[in-house]
Amino acid sequence: MRVVVDGAVVMDSSHPPEAFQQLTAVFVSQGSSATIRFENDSPDGDNSFFVDAVTVAPAPGGGAFGCEMETGDGIGGSETGIGDANSPQECVQMVRQMQPDANGATYSNTGGTDCYAEFGMTGNNGVDSWQTCLFTGAGAPTPPPTTFGFGDGEVNGCHWEIGDGTGGTEQLVGSASNGAECVSMVQQRMPNANGATYSINSQMDG
Repeated sequence: MRVVVDGAVVMDSSHPPEAFQQLTAVFVSQGSSATIRFENDSPDGDNSFFVDAVTVAPAPGGGAFGCEMETGDGIGGSETGIGDANSPQECVQMVRQMQPDANGATYSNTGGTDCYAEFGMTGNNGVDSWQTCLFTGAGAPTPPPTTFGFGDGEVNGCHWEIGDGTGGTEQLVGSASNGAECVSMVQQRMPNANGATYSINSQMDG
């Protein structure tokens, strides 16, 4: 028996017990409603099974917060790889269950299965190779306030100081909405770079 929510497998029991037994599947809805399917994947032969007393309830220890995937990698804090997931929804479930203090999830957007828990996430950098979501709603961890990264110590492994970089060359990589996003863009687009420069005026160059 397989339980599928909005196309994602949330529980797979290849051989259900012969007597009635309570089973639990945990999932995070991607919207105000979800389609739950009970699929029979039994081998040839007697492949009938019975389902009774189905209930849907909030998971213990947290509210039913939302999570809408957007293109990009999480920025503003740190991330930890927690394993492989078969879908973005499964990645969100894994993060919520394995890292309850995380406030976001990031998943591959190129066909991979890498899943990351985001801590202190404030937004995303729009990079096409990843998709990410910031947990919102009741029960979601509160993200830190968004800052430009100046005077705030380390941001994504970069200690900001007033001034422009000297001693080598520099290359424009695009526009960023804050200092943390600028660092993330440089780290991903220019992995050989050893620094980042960001405007303290109204411009958004990285």
